[in-house]
Amino acid sequence: MAKIRIDAQGRIVLPRDVRRRLGIAGHGADLELRETTDGLLLELPPAAARVATADDGLPAITIEGLPEPVSNDSVLAAIERERSVR
Repeated sequence: MAKIRIDAQGRIVLPRDVRRRLGIAGHGADLELRETTDGLLLELPPAAARVATADDGLPAITIEGLPEPVSNDSVLAAIERERSVR
């Protein structure tokens, strides 16, 4: 989880690593802010995605704005990273 600040003008600045990971452009990005029963939810617009077959024969999803395809290996690695910090 990343912490963000709201400046005196009411602007929210997302940390650089979060923007890079989510493929959010530096300025002019449109996001939606929704109020939920748990708090606020900041949503990205849906991104274009393409499914292809990776070298290992398994599906790999290329999502517009992300630097590399999402493969089974990258998903498993992300799960292991998350487990290691719990």
